[in-house]
This record gives sequence, structure tokens and C-alpha cells, in this order.
Amino acid sequence: MIRLLTSSFTRLTLVGIINLMVAAALTIWMMFSLWLIVPLARLPHVIARVAAILVSVELLALFVWSFGTERCNEATCAPLAQAAGIAARTDIPALSAAFLVFAFVRLWRGQAGARRAPFVGSRARS
Repeated sequence: MIRLLTSSFTRLTLVGIINLMVAAALTIWMMFSLWLIVPLARLPHVIARVAAILVSVELLALFVWSFGTERCNEATCAPLAQAAGIAARTDIPALSAAFLVFAFVRLWRGQAGARRAPFVGSRARS
């Protein structure tokens, strides 16, 4: 029975799918973590909203890909499902990584400005 269900997949195909899903899993984990950290780090709430949108889009793309490609060969799968799979494995993780860099730069600049502000203020008063 198991052989019938996995007959269209080879071992190499399954390993490739697992490796590509690591990017999707990391994207979901990083964006959800960023969504949780934004209020604690006192970052703008827009960053939390964008992180929530990115994690939602990633999950939606994974669902469309998984349901659209169930029990089909790559050539016979629905084009929308294939596009969602490509977006979930490459496009959305790349966009999320760029956004994560932006959020860290924003956090770093905010902390650097907070460290300099008291020094500049105390210097101006004396």
C-alpha cells in the first residue's frame, strides 16, 4: 500500500522536497518570531503587520501548493499550484529575509539613536 502511494516519488525527489521546505519552515518561524518581538523591542507596529502578512502569505502558498499537487506528476499539476509552490519555496523566503534585514537595521538604528540622545542632550546643557 505504501509503495502505491509513493510510486510517483523517488527518494531523490522526496529529499529535494524536504530541503526546499526547510526554507518555508524557517520563513514561517522567523516572521512569527518577528511578529512576537516587535512590541518588546518597541519597533513600529507596521513591521509587525508586514511580518504577519508575510507569514500568512507563506502559509497560504504552502496550502495551495500542497493541495494542488497532491498525487500528480510535475507536468500534470495545476499551474496555479506550481506557481504557489515556487513562491513558497523561493520568492517569499527571499522577501522575508530582506524584510528581516530591514527590521534589524531599524532596531540597530533605534538603539544607536537612544544611546546617543542622552549624551548629546547633556552636552548641550553644559
